[in-house]
Amino acid sequence: MPAFRDHSLAPLPLGLASETSVLGSRLHAFQVCCLQLFGLRMTKILSHSNSFQTQPLGDSLHGPQFPVSVPSKLMPLETSQLKNPQGRIRQKPHLGKIPAKPRLMRMMLQNQRSLLQDVCDHECFLTKQNEGVVRTILDMEASTALQVRAILRQEDISLNMMDILEYSNNKLQRSKSELQEWREKEEWKKNSLEQQAEQLNTRIKNMQELVSFLSTYMEHKYSLRSVQIASLVCQLQQVKDSQQEELDNRSEMRRMVLKTLSNTKEEKKRKVWRSLLVKTQYPHDKTLQQVIWDSWYQQKWMVKCRELIDQSKEKMPTLRADVEVLRTQVQDLQEVIFEDVLLQRPKCTPDMDIILNIPVEELLPF
Repeated sequence: MPAFRDHSLAPLPLGLASETSVLGSRLHAFQVCCLQLFGLRMTKILSHSNSFQTQPLGDSLHGPQFPVSVPSKLMPLETSQLKNPQGRIRQKPHLGKIPAKPRLMRMMLQNQRSLLQDVCDHECFLTKQNEGVVRTILDMEASTALQVRAILRQEDISLNMMDILEYSNNKLQRSKSELQEWREKEEWKKNSLEQQAEQLNTRIKNMQELVSFLSTYMEHKYSLRSVQIASLVCQLQQVKDSQQEELDNRSEMRRMVLKTLSNTKEEKKRKVWRSLLVKTQYPHDKTLQQVIWDSWYQQKWMVKCRELIDQSKEKMPTLRADVEVLRTQVQDLQEVIFEDVLLQRPKCTPDMDIILNIPVEELLPF
């Protein structure tokens, strides 16, 4: 089956990136133009402030220097100081000669305030323009992304259709090849069946010829041939019966002859063994009798010995018990002789009761 593609999360195409870069370059050019206008305005203000400066060079060197541009964060502190310059002079008196120029200072302060207001207005204008440009860029990006996604979906659908068509074409080609193979197999089977049919037709023709020949034979010669065959079968059966009787008679005669020969052979063998036995055993007849008598006597005594052994085995447990009793009763010779010295007494344990056997002096009667 074809593999379906999903381009919903694909990156933006090259055209959308180029449009975004063009908008960014235009925004940068607009900012540069605004900065150039701001610089021209600043130069005009500075030239206007320099036209009102009447202080000599020496006084300007010794007097306080006022900056052209004032930051927005330091503006409240500086304005409070400029509103009360006498208080500042009282706090930090200058050693040199300080000329009073309140008018010039007010003009410079007004110029700086107007410049700061222009900068703030220009900043607000630029931020609004930037926000509008950003919104337009975002809208364009969103619309372009939607268009691109729609195009990608269409492309995905077209690719899926192409894959399906390719799969269908491949399947059709395989089906065609299978159909061709099946046709070839069927053609081969057809040829083989035709050959078998031709062989069967030839066999049928031969059988028909044979049947026609047999039918003519049955009509003219079958009756005579059947009578001859029946007579020959009877003769053959008679010959077989006579041969079987002869074979039975001959087998009986052979069995009887073999039996008589085996009997005579056994009789001769017995006679020869008897003669040999008499010849070999006659010198040793007395010794054989003595050996037979000795063996009988030994067997008799063996029976008696077995009976005695059985009786002794029966007495063994009682004898062992008696021996154990005697062994317990027998004491050591040293213990008997030195009974008072060795003092073989049982050990005294802590739990044992002690009995004192102290001899008491007996009072004599006199």
